[in-house]
Amino acid sequence: MRIAFRLATGALLAASLFAPAQAVADTKIGAVNVTRLFGQAPQAEQARKKLEKEFGGSKRELEALQEDIIAKQEKLQRDGPVMGASERAELERDIISDTKDLRRRSEDFQESFSRREKELFVALQSGVFKTIVEKAEKEGFDLIVGEGVIYASDQVDITDALLKQLEKDFKSSK
Repeated sequence: MRIAFRLATGALLAASLFAPAQAVADTKIGAVNVTRLFGQAPQAEQARKKLEKEFGGSKRELEALQEDIIAKQEKLQRDGPVMGASERAELERDIISDTKDLRRRSEDFQESFSRREKELFVALQSGVFKTIVEKAEKEGFDLIVGEGVIYASDQVDITDALLKQLEKDFKSSK
C-alpha cells in the first residue's frame, strides 16, 4: 500500500512538474525595445518636428538675447575702464535687466515646452501601445515584455515589426 501511495504521489508530482513546463513551452513571448521604438517611430519624428515648429522661434529669440547679453558683458569688460561712470552704470543696468528678462522668459519657455512635449508623448505612447496590443492579439502572443529585459534574442524581438507597422499606420494617416 505504501509503495502504491509513493508511486501515485511520484506520478502526481511528475505530472505537476511537466504541466507548467508544457504550458511555458506553448507560450509565445515577444520582446520590444521600447526606447528604440519611441526613438525611431515616424510618429516620434513628427512630434519632434511639431515641437520645433511651435517652439523654434522662441528658442532662437532666447539665444539671441543671450548672445546680446554676452556681447554687452564683453563690452563692459573691454571698455569699462575707459567709460564714463554714467555710461558704465547704464550698461551694467542693461545687463542686469536683460539677464532677469532672459531668466524669466527661459523659465516660461521651459514650462510651456515641457507641457507640450508631455502632451505629445502621451499621445505617442498611447498609439504605440495600441499598436503593440493589436500585433500581440493578431499574431497570438501570450506575453510581450518591454522595459527591464536584460536579453532578448532576435527570435522574440518584435521591435522591427512594430516599427514597420507604425510606419504603415503613419503613412495611412496622412
